Amino acid sequence: VLTGSLDQCRLGLLTRTFTLRKNDQVLQTCAQTIRFQPDQPFSEDMIIYPRDTTFTNSACTIFDLHPDSLAAGYGRPLITDDGVCNKVGSSYEDDIYNFAGNGACFKVVRHWTVINWCSRDQQGLFWQDSFDQVLVVMNTIAPKITSDTNTKEVCSNRADCTPERIILKASATDLCTPTNELRWTWEITYE
Repeated sequence: VLTGSLDQCRLGLLTRTFTLRKNDQVLQTCAQTIRFQPDQPFSEDMIIYPRDTTFTNSACTIFDLHPDSLAAGYGRPLITDDGVCNKVGSSYEDDIYNFAGNGACFKVVRHWTVINWCSRDQQGLFWQDSFDQVLVVMNTIAPKITSDTNTKEVCSNRADCTPERIILKASATDLCTPTNELRWTWEITYE
């Protein structure tokens, strides 16, 4: 007969009861209790956190930096040995800092938390560890002007020298910056 139970972490007690019978008569009974417990405590040494990195001309948005989209070693924490008596999970929150200039587009500070749902600390809280990963996105490819860049010369043929109306338009594209966020400078010269 088997009694007892294991919890979701595969911890607990099981008792096996052996009964020796002869002709429906119990001659002897023996119970064996088996305790299931972790063979080693879970620790931060069993976690390899993702490395900091800079992406140059290879990422443009926060969606490009999803942990499942990144190469090994840069995506999610790697749990090297969680054993059979642990339930380890990880989660993250991103803080995004937008920049302009020097090729930097934005920086992400990814706050990782690893929790072992089968281990508690001395205060009775689930075991957890935290780590910050820094991801920087750079773009060194200049925007491309897509409109006509030829010099425009306008002469006023009016005898009274009143101004002529001129409409100047320009357009451009960029690998990472939406067109409505591009910053423009222009110069008008009088000759």
